[in-house]
Amino acid sequence: MNGEAQVFRAIQLETMDFCNRSCGFCPNSRRPGSRDRLMPLNLLARIVGQLKAIGYRGRVSPYLRNEPLMDNRICDIIGSVRDELPGSVISLNTNGDRLLDEGFARTFFKSGIDAVIVNCYDGEEAYQRMMSLVRSLQSRGLVALWSEHARLLDMPARDAVVNVTVKRVFTAKDSFWNRGGSVPDVAPAGKYANLRNCKYPSRQMYVTYSGKAVICCSDWDEEVVLGDLTCERLSDVWCSRRYERYRTLHAEGRFKELPLCDRCNRVS
Repeated sequence: MNGEAQVFRAIQLETMDFCNRSCGFCPNSRRPGSRDRLMPLNLLARIVGQLKAIGYRGRVSPYLRNEPLMDNRICDIIGSVRDELPGSVISLNTNGDRLLDEGFARTFFKSGIDAVIVNCYDGEEAYQRMMSLVRSLQSRGLVALWSEHARLLDMPARDAVVNVTVKRVFTAKDSFWNRGGSVPDVAPAGKYANLRNCKYPSRQMYVTYSGKAVICCSDWDEEVVLGDLTCERLSDVWCSRRYERYRTLHAEGRFKELPLCDRCNRVS
């Protein structure tokens, strides 16, 4: 099974269907989640166990449509993934709100996480406040400031300190990605018209809190469900005919023939 280990280079696992924000450029502004919708720990263990069985060494990101730090189990989850997959990179994106609790931040950065991208949505003052926190943690040897997001897949697992990127993030009026039509008013149609090589279906798996394998991080309403990991194996879902159809038509630029992709301004 070693040949299957790198069939996908990354997997996102949504541990909780909830975000504490409702940004205008995000589908969560019209799709409130719930703190009660949690990925069962036995399902998470099943998925991680299958990754371990195939010798997986790619990226594991414990979030999808949610704010991952709102899950009170997140530090323990990261620790368990680290124990089972010592050769993988564990990373996540966060709005950083919970990191302002320095006690939580210290626990989180010691959990086994490799890389964190903090998206600052509230302007320069919020950005500088987060930078001050990160520099404080950096002075204690817990984190390192890092700016090469594009190299995330190639990072070695478990550096001595956690790599942290703090980003000034666009506002709703500056947003350009309509998330498969889920937020249709954020950008002019065709803004991304020259992009013809979307690689989401060929490089990464996306799993919701209930175990549904969806086509990509734009599938907020679970329109394109490619498998159910509560009863199917990762490798069977990844190699399914429906997944292969999406990959083939993506490679041929035939996005208009694919539900969800036909409305996404990344490819149309």
